[in-house]
Amino acid sequence: MGKKNMIYVASWAVYRNGSAKFSPEDIEATYGTHFIYSFLGADSSGNVIHSDKWGDIDQGNISKFIALKSHNPSAKFMFSMGNSI
Repeated sequence: MGKKNMIYVASWAVYRNGSAKFSPEDIEATYGTHFIYSFLGADSSGNVIHSDKWGDIDQGNISKFIALKSHNPSAKFMFSMGNSI
C-alpha cells in the first residue's frame, strides 16, 4: 500500500485576497492521490445541494474540481458534506 497524498480543496478560497485566493483550476492534479472538495450540503429531503451557489456554480468550482480528474485519472475525488445550522 503506497503513500497517500490528500488535497483538501476549500471552496471558500475564491473569497480570499491576493496570493491566498485560488480555485480548483490552480491545483496541480498530479500531486495528489485523493482530492476532497468542501463543502456540499443536503436539503431537508436529503438531496445533495451546493453550499455556495456563487462559488460552486456561478464561478464553476465544482466543474473545475471534477475536471481535475482528466489530469489524474487514477486519483480518487470526493466531496465533503456539511451544512450550517
